[in-house]
Amino acid sequence: MPVDTGSPSTGFIIWGAALVFFMTPLGTHAFPHTAPQIPTVAFMVYHMQFAGIAAALVFSSVPERTRIVPGLIFVFFWTALVYDFIAYWTWADHGFLRNFSCLGEPDFLENPCFIGVYDFAGRGPIHVAAGFSGLAYVLVLGKRKVIHAEHHNLVNMMFGTGVLWFGNPATITLIKLPAAGVVTTISAAAGGLTWVWFDFIFTRKLSSFSFCSGVIAGLLGITPASGFVAPWAAIVIGALVSLGCYTSSRLKKRWGIDDSFDAGSLHGVGGFLGMVLTGVFAQKWITDLDGTPSRGGMIEGN
Repeated sequence: MPVDTGSPSTGFIIWGAALVFFMTPLGTHAFPHTAPQIPTVAFMVYHMQFAGIAAALVFSSVPERTRIVPGLIFVFFWTALVYDFIAYWTWADHGFLRNFSCLGEPDFLENPCFIGVYDFAGRGPIHVAAGFSGLAYVLVLGKRKVIHAEHHNLVNMMFGTGVLWFGNPATITLIKLPAAGVVTTISAAAGGLTWVWFDFIFTRKLSSFSFCSGVIAGLLGITPASGFVAPWAAIVIGALVSLGCYTSSRLKKRWGIDDSFDAGSLHGVGGFLGMVLTGVFAQKWITDLDGTPSRGGMIEGN
């Protein structure tokens, strides 16, 4: 894992930061529009981690099927030609997704409105892009000769799920909306219970693996929405995204797609559904709590 994150991280240092945020030169001064109180070099390192995570998700789909050197070359250029552009569209001051509501305004370049796609924590650039890219990588490389389908260490899986579930909301102290941690936990719980329920309907078995998969699906669904939706909506989002990911995972097996980490089914499908449902359930009164500009979602007539 450190190897496949090193290649895209290097690329992000060389040109990714400049391409996404026009950070040149890097130094101790702050970047006034995007991070006015953070030195540009620190801001670059922060976003470099996201580039590495996205690359790791792509690689998670194809274990035992790719050699190190070709894989590093692929993920280096994938980061530069895919991830960096989507990150710019979503996060940069003049990204068209970030300013989708005011693209037609004559003074858009001078006064971007920052009202566009609702993505609180990078669902589009990271999980949707990496999930579907991993699925495409799988389709190109094909199946493994020997598929190791059994879960060899459920204890580690439970521990890792717990770290993802409660470790990520622990960083909420660094953002303006602590309530995001609450809806994140609610959605994860709803996703876990939904996956377990539907898996029991089809297999007549209850398993910790099913619960962990559902928790991940719930976390993936709430990531773009956590700063925009109420707790009741988090339950709906977690349940619907978990059901969508579960259905996608079953279809993957039926169609014989050897995506070992379910990157397409979980990160791709889950991230996409989460972004769509964010646009449905976002509420303006929630974003007003920390001064984030928005117009609410479909339930408020937008």
